[in-house]
Amino acid sequence: MLIWIRKLSGSLNAVNARLEEVHQGLGNMQSLAGGVGDLKKVLTNVKNRGIWGEMQLGNLLKDMLSPEQYGENVTIKPRGGERVEYAIKLPGATAGEQVWLPIDAKFPQEDYQRLLVAREKASEDDAAVALRSWRFVLKVKLRILGINIFALLILQTLL
Repeated sequence: MLIWIRKLSGSLNAVNARLEEVHQGLGNMQSLAGGVGDLKKVLTNVKNRGIWGEMQLGNLLKDMLSPEQYGENVTIKPRGGERVEYAIKLPGATAGEQVWLPIDAKFPQEDYQRLLVAREKASEDDAAVALRSWRFVLKVKLRILGINIFALLILQTLL
């Protein structure tokens, strides 16, 4: 009987140790979830999300291209005062000429999210309104930058 009590006590101690590990793991997961929630709160602010997007875009370009292949704070039109954060250099029509492909990290995410929600609900009317709104915002954004031909926009997503 004494052996049986020792075995039972050992098993209970092992179970207790495992439960303690599970409890610590849950605490770590709650802490991580809180951190993700804090990050999401920070990035719901349009300005903060734009700054974060610019930093990410800059890091991507620095990792993927040589400094001669892209520019920072580029004026797209020679007489225009508007600048884009980054642009990729492309060859022009004649030798020595270059064309800039603007890249903007400030994507109108809220309008795009409204479009996705409307499509998920299968509401054709809401989707049509959201699509018109999103297109309008994109056109205005490109017009402000003086871009009427082409550009790349980076969509930032959270989780």
